[in-house]
Amino acid sequence: APPTPPPKFPAALPPPNGPSKNFPPAPAEGPSKNKTPAARPAAAPAALAAIQPAAVMVVSICPAPEDSATGKLFSGSAGVLLDNMLAAIGLQAADAHKTSWVKAAAAFTPEPPPEQVAAALPQMQAELAASQAQAVLFLGQVFAQPHYADTIAQLCGGIPAFTVPHPARLLRQPQLKKQAWEELKKLRDTLPPRTGTSTQP
Repeated sequence: APPTPPPKFPAALPPPNGPSKNFPPAPAEGPSKNKTPAARPAAAPAALAAIQPAAVMVVSICPAPEDSATGKLFSGSAGVLLDNMLAAIGLQAADAHKTSWVKAAAAFTPEPPPEQVAAALPQMQAELAASQAQAVLFLGQVFAQPHYADTIAQLCGGIPAFTVPHPARLLRQPQLKKQAWEELKKLRDTLPPRTGTSTQP
């Protein structure tokens, strides 16, 4: 039988009604040159306590400019597309803990320095443990960069990890949706069967 084409990921699905994923606003000034990345504080206990158990932890490298403007992660059309991508493999909004690796930056940086990524590792490990996620979905090919490999391996350990193009890029380059769908199917097949899970091959 010919391979099934990737789903359309329709933009009509409304955003979830769950709590917004707020994150600290970007500082008014850039980081001090005298501060080392390791000096960044770990996640606050209250913030970790608010994390609900989830099947998947979805990670972008940093908030997009529109996210910083709205104070909500994965806002706008990219967020709607992400929800549709998850729905295509049977995951509801509550099944995913959405976060960004770099929580705040003086300016949007699509590829932060490895030192900054490594400095945020303890917070990411705490989030992963709090969410009890069974898999990690990375958004953006930046996570495939070799200089991030060790840090990502430390985060995931034995937890399955998958990388797809960021939804914002998929909106600009829809020809990449087939690649994303193949990876999403691998993620779907890794998770235990769930009620309402997509049966698309």
